[in-house]
Amino acid sequence: MNTNKTASWLQIQKLFGSLVCISIIFIFTSAWANAKSTYIKEGEARTFKVTQDIGTVFISNPEIADYELVDNRQLVVFARKNGRSQLVVYGGENATH
Repeated sequence: MNTNKTASWLQIQKLFGSLVCISIIFIFTSAWANAKSTYIKEGEARTFKVTQDIGTVFISNPEIADYELVDNRQLVVFARKNGRSQLVVYGGENATH
């Protein structure tokens, strides 16, 4: 690879490396109907609200991103460091299906 291509590739990696990719999947009625991806920069957080009570939350890589429940229908996801993590939210026993 020549020097110009290497420098361009490094710039692209640096740009995308500053973003944390978190795949958010809310599984209440249909996983694919409610799946979405979002990007959160390292050190930032985003609040997600759902229409049904939250029962269980799973995050694939808590070193990259983690979450806190705000109440039974909202959670905050925060990026710890650069990388990719998947978050899955399951409805609780009071959730309507």
